[in-house]
Amino acid sequence: MNDDLKNVYFIWGRGKTTIASRLCEKYGFYIYSTDDARDRLMETATPENQPNMCRDWIGDYGVQDFWQLPPEVIALREKHFLREMTPLIIKELTELSSQHHTIICEGDIDYFAVAPIAKNKIHLHSLSQAFDFFDRPDHCDMLDSVKLRSDISCEDKAKIIENAYKAVRTDDTSIPEWVTELGVKSIQWDDSTTIEKTLSDVEKYFGFDRECIEKAPKILLTSNGLETEFLEKVFLYLIKKEPENARVMFIPTAAVYPDAILVLPKCMNDLLKLGIKKENIQVYDMHSTLSAEDLKKFDALYFTGGDPAYLLNRINLSGFRIPLLEFINNGGVFLGVSAGSIIAANNLSESLGLVNCEIYVHCREGTKQKEILPGEKIFLTKENAVLLYGDKSCIIE
Repeated sequence: MNDDLKNVYFIWGRGKTTIASRLCEKYGFYIYSTDDARDRLMETATPENQPNMCRDWIGDYGVQDFWQLPPEVIALREKHFLREMTPLIIKELTELSSQHHTIICEGDIDYFAVAPIAKNKIHLHSLSQAFDFFDRPDHCDMLDSVKLRSDISCEDKAKIIENAYKAVRTDDTSIPEWVTELGVKSIQWDDSTTIEKTLSDVEKYFGFDRECIEKAPKILLTSNGLETEFLEKVFLYLIKKEPENARVMFIPTAAVYPDAILVLPKCMNDLLKLGIKKENIQVYDMHSTLSAEDLKKFDALYFTGGDPAYLLNRINLSGFRIPLLEFINNGGVFLGVSAGSIIAANNLSESLGLVNCEIYVHCREGTKQKEILPGEKIFLTKENAVLLYGDKSCIIE
C-alpha cells in the first residue's frame, strides 16, 4: 500500500460522480475528478513519456471527428490514455494528500496500477438499463462536435452518433473481471435503488460516520473577531456545544503592540457575550509547553490580533505547532482574528497553511461570498470571514 494515498478514497463504476458529490456536500471532502484532470494533464504530457496522450488519433485514422473512429479504436485509445495518465494523477494525489484531510477520487483510471497501492477503493456496479453516458451533465456536450457540423447530412450525423453510443455502451451487467481479480469491493445498484441507499452503503464501507464530521477541520478566519451576529452563530455551530459547556483557549501572544493590547478585552468579550463561562476560558501565552493531549480539553482556540510574524515565530519556537495542527486535524475549532487569521493562510513563509490563499485584514472592501480558489488573495472586512469546514473553504458574510 502507498501511505501517501491513505486518505484518498477511490470510487469507480457508474454513479461515482453523484456519490462523490453527495459525500462532498455532507462531509466537506475534497473531490478529485480524473475527467476534470484530463485537459490539465494533457498540457504537461510529452510525446516521449506519454505518446498515446499526445497522439493525433483523428488524423492517424483519417477522420474528421473523434466519434467517427471505430469503437474498438476508441476503446484502445482510452486504455492507453489511462495507462499513461495514471502516474500523473497519482503524483497530483500524493501532493494533495498532504493538503487535505480526506480526498475522494472519482473517475476512470488504470485500475491495475492503482488498486494494489490504494487502501480505500470501491466499485459501483450498475444493473440499470436506463444509463445514458451522454446524458450526464458533464458529458452532454460531447456530441456537439457532431451535431453542430454543417458539412454533413443529418443522416450522416445520426450514423456517427450511433457509432459513439456503440463505443461507450455495454449491455453486460455482470461485474467487470478486473473488480474480482483485484479484490475491489463492489456495491450493486439498479433502477429501484435510491441514491441515499447507495450513499449509505459507501459510507459504511469507507467508515464515514459522525466521527468523520466531528474530526473535519473547522476554521473561522476573521478580521475583527465575532463582529456580527451571523459570525457568532457560525462559531457556535462549529463548536457544537451549548455555550455554557464550551471550553476555549484564548491566545493573545500576537498582541505585542499597544493598539493590539487595547483590543484584548474586546476579544475576550467575543466569547463571554456568547455565554461561554469565564472559568471555561484559559489564557495561554506560549510560555509553557502544551501537548496534544492538553489541547483535547478544549473545543476551540481563539488567536487574537497583533504581529503575525511574531505569533508564527512563537508557535514554531515553543513547539506548539505540532499539537496545534493535531488539534485542528482532530476537529478542534480554530478562530483567528487579524494576525491570528494571517498565520493560517499563505502570507508568510512557514505559515500554518490551513487555507491555500493569502489573507488581508481590516480592508474597506471585502471579497464577496464565494468558494476560494487556490492561491488567490482574500480581503476581509469586519463583516466577512473565511470558513473552512472539512476541505471546503469559502467566504461567508
